[in-house]
Amino acid sequence: MSAPVSLTTRLSRQGNSTGLTLSREVLDAAGLARGAAVRVEAEPGRVVITPADGADAEAMALFEASLGRYGRAYSILAK
Repeated sequence: MSAPVSLTTRLSRQGNSTGLTLSREVLDAAGLARGAAVRVEAEPGRVVITPADGADAEAMALFEASLGRYGRAYSILAK
């Protein structure tokens, strides 16, 4: 397992959302890879990102599989 990593970065605009770019060093230390399913939990002053458990990963896979057929409907419903 990698040594703990601590750094300061900035939140950036990504379309209509706000994103956080994680360096390879951070991903390696967390045991994550690009494209990994993650769980995001937020509370005042703190955001925690952890690998998604089996149920979260399965739900995400089902959602992604449905995008081809229902993506336009999701976009309309999101408005």
